[in-house]
Order: sequence, then structure tokens, then C-alpha cells
Amino acid sequence: WGFFSFRADFTEDFLVGLGEVLKESFRVLKKGKYMTLLVNDFRQDGIFRCYHCDTIKLMQSLGFTFWDIFIYNLSVHPLQSIFLSQLEDKKHFAKVHEYSETFRKV
Repeated sequence: WGFFSFRADFTEDFLVGLGEVLKESFRVLKKGKYMTLLVNDFRQDGIFRCYHCDTIKLMQSLGFTFWDIFIYNLSVHPLQSIFLSQLEDKKHFAKVHEYSETFRKV
């Protein structure tokens, strides 16, 4: 398992660097095998970033086939109700899910 994370200073340079890592992953992954990324969308400087869309496009540009997606619901946690205040304060919903994106090398 490998994990990538970022802070609020996420930039396009991050995607370029991530692309280099994933390019190498494609090279060493055997044909017919799978790779899964766990990603979350986020807000940066108040702007919504569809990060799961970025990773799908990036993986496809490297030759991976988008195979499957699973949306994991994080809102079942009892403390989730504290995020309801975001809806009124910031006029957007809290991110309460993450994406499990599966790709295949064909």
C-alpha cells in the first residue's frame, strides 16, 4: 500500500509529480493486473477541486483503463453531525465520502 497526501498548497505541480510516480507504476504493473487509488475531493481557497476527476484523467492518459469506482460513505460516524454547521456557515456540504478508483493495465 502506498499513500499520497497533500496540504492546502496543492498545485498542478503535485499532479505532475504524481503522474511521474504513476507512470512508473504503469511500467512495473503486469498486464491484466489492477491498481486502486483512494482519493477525496476537496476545497482549496474556497474552490471545489474534483480530485477524483483529476486522477481518472491522469491514469487514463498514462494508459490505464478505468475499471471500476466505489464511493465509500464516511457519514455513518456518530460525530458526522458536527459537520452540519458547514452547510449553514460555508454554504456547501462537508465531504463525507471518498472514492476507490480501480484501474487495469490491459
